[in-house]
Amino acid sequence: MDDEVPAPLVLYEAEEDTPGGPVPWEQPYFETYKGTWGGGELRLVSTPITPLRVTVGSEVTHHWQVEMKTGQNEFDGSETPILDLEAPYTVFAGYGLAEWQAHKKVLLSAGVRADRWDLSQDARSLETGENNVAEDFTSINPRVAVILKPTPANIVKLMGGRAFRAPSTYEYFYTDGGTTQVTSDCCGGGLEPEIVYSGEVEYTHRFNEDWSALGSGHALLAQHIIETVPVPEDIIMMNGFEEGKNPAALSLEWGVRVLNNEKVTVDGLQIVGVHYSDSTNDDHFRSVLRHADVDRDRASILLTHAPDRLKIAEEEGFSLQLSGHTHGGQFFPFTWITSRMYGKFVYGLQRLGNLIVYVSYGAGTWGPPLRLGTTPEIVLIQFE
Repeated sequence: MDDEVPAPLVLYEAEEDTPGGPVPWEQPYFETYKGTWGGGELRLVSTPITPLRVTVGSEVTHHWQVEMKTGQNEFDGSETPILDLEAPYTVFAGYGLAEWQAHKKVLLSAGVRADRWDLSQDARSLETGENNVAEDFTSINPRVAVILKPTPANIVKLMGGRAFRAPSTYEYFYTDGGTTQVTSDCCGGGLEPEIVYSGEVEYTHRFNEDWSALGSGHALLAQHIIETVPVPEDIIMMNGFEEGKNPAALSLEWGVRVLNNEKVTVDGLQIVGVHYSDSTNDDHFRSVLRHADVDRDRASILLTHAPDRLKIAEEEGFSLQLSGHTHGGQFFPFTWITSRMYGKFVYGLQRLGNLIVYVSYGAGTWGPPLRLGTTPEIVLIQFE
């Protein structure tokens, strides 16, 4: 199987001040994935004695083409690569199952499966040839079942076992250059397979050939669940992320000042920047703003991601708040949902008491790279 997702795509038209009028707006960021694999299975079934049936088998699947390529098309027509990876891998498996008819009303079943994921043999960057970290692992997963049939109309099943899910190649290696996401081995450790232990009791009562009732109860215990988590502050500022073009690290190189819940004064204008994570709780947000120590008798600007808790910003004496976050909803029905959530503060220049608020549509997208009825923008504010 061979899949490729080409990009960029022309998504909609955006107005520009050019003699030609509207021009196509293209998504500059692209991702391409290619995969080809094949495999086989061998299974043997035997009945050494009448009440016992034994099944054994083995599988092998080789993914010889696993490629991920991401990058950005620049305005001059050049292409800036971000991720260019080839990571073929092989999965070996063996399993066995025994079913014992201990009694005409009792069936016992027990099995085990062992999977060996050989991941790291050839994982390398297509650009640099450097190896990428993905550790091989073996997972052994047993299961048991007891099936009782006390009467022809009643069946009781008791089942339990262990299962796993291997991290995907995307989860192992994907990065967008540190803009929003970095590789999973960024902080000194790799991913482990997800593990699930389960147990279930099931009862079935058959009324006739057409009708039956079923009831069940089950319990699950999951471990090593893979999730998206914030990158620690001390890791973000490492040289490796500077090379990965993380905005916080690049700010050091480009001379851009990042406001980490702090205030600066430029030509008498007070500018305060507050992290999104520090603006989601009323008391904490208010504490951060008060710590900035804004002079209420002078002009001030609050930079924070979302137009939330505007009343607090107004009460703390800010003159202007600049935010984004909403994207205007991008397209229906999210345009309606965000309008219901943020009201008039979903987009544009608004006022709340003594506070002026401007919410931008932003230049990019969230989720699907699509807009309909909302125009991307970069806002230029001129003070006179």
